[in-house]
Amino acid sequence: MGTKAQVEAAVDRLSQAASDLDDQTRARIPDRSVSVHVLDLDTAYSGQFSGGRLTDVVEINPELATNATFRLSCSSDDFIALIDGELNFGSAWASGRIRISAGWRDLLELRKLI
Repeated sequence: MGTKAQVEAAVDRLSQAASDLDDQTRARIPDRSVSVHVLDLDTAYSGQFSGGRLTDVVEINPELATNATFRLSCSSDDFIALIDGELNFGSAWASGRIRISAGWRDLLELRKLI
């Protein structure tokens, strides 16, 4: 099981990955609220994609994670592996290791970061 510090570091890497995208790719990322519910740590984080960048990331009560437009739920290990490129997004989603609630367009655009 990943630690809270490891998950927060992965959130930081995700934010940096968004900042590192070229302008054209960043422009295609829709402005959306996002949340990650880390099930085994019973914690959640929310932020905002704005202008192709992930901003305003804060820890929130897991019950509030359902308020975001793009919601991801998974274990700490799976989240860390997903962000580090060690877990394939599509196969993790298809196998139920990660759960996502988002529109199809949002899913296609935001998965480019992972």
